[in-house]
Amino acid sequence: MKNLTLLLLLLALPAAASDFPAVDGWALASEVTAKSPDNLWEYNNGAAEAFLAYGFKGLRYADLKAGDVVVTAEIYDMGTPINAFGIYSTECSTDAERVDIAAEGALALPYQCLLLKDRHYVKLNLYQGELKKDAAVKLLGSLAAALPGTDGWPAELDLLPAEGRVTGSMGYTREAYLGMSALRECVHADYVSGEKTFPRFIMLADTDKARRATWERMAAKWTAGEQKGQPVLWKKIPYQGITGVVLTARGIFGVSDCADEKQLMERLAAYVE
Repeated sequence: MKNLTLLLLLLALPAAASDFPAVDGWALASEVTAKSPDNLWEYNNGAAEAFLAYGFKGLRYADLKAGDVVVTAEIYDMGTPINAFGIYSTECSTDAERVDIAAEGALALPYQCLLLKDRHYVKLNLYQGELKKDAAVKLLGSLAAALPGTDGWPAELDLLPAEGRVTGSMGYTREAYLGMSALRECVHADYVSGEKTFPRFIMLADTDKARRATWERMAAKWTAGEQKGQPVLWKKIPYQGITGVVLTARGIFGVSDCADEKQLMERLAAYVE
């Protein structure tokens, strides 16, 4: 009981100011507070479940002030770059203006700015005053420079082909892609097909053993087929047409929104050498 009480007291303590990035031209206007997976709901109750689903590890947040402008800066540690990308792509509005900072910054002025860098997802929410574009870009750049890690996109995004991909359509769904519990840890994007688009995806797995275990679970419930000697599994999903996957030495690749089995096989052929 004493150990539990001590743990709860430690979780309630504010973080040290030294734990927060120093930003040129901006001063701390509040204590730095930290949240863990155990108590994120205290700060972000409505969205805590989504963050936890993407592997959330920790949050530091504080108010920053420059002149009469105050923003609340939230720095989420998502554990890995692909998890950070997943929650960023989920929350980032398609109307936001993208800027070339770290992996990417997004401006939804006058109220909010977002930043993706390595395992970190940053949200800046306007609290007081008027945040203009030049100041917002400079602030995001300073935060990006202060945070550890690399500036590029997660390496997993390179697993999908660039040709024919719809700009801005990349995403990462950690659980239940297309509403199917079998489709986990999927990097996905939309691709042009004539006047329409359709999704391509890859299911992430670190080892051949993990891929085969996933395949065997799916094989118990999906219809089996073959494409150029490679095993195929497919299933008709409501509102998503026929969805299928092919097992290759590079991973489990898939397509969705196919009209029939013939179109499915044609689209999966791009993955089979």
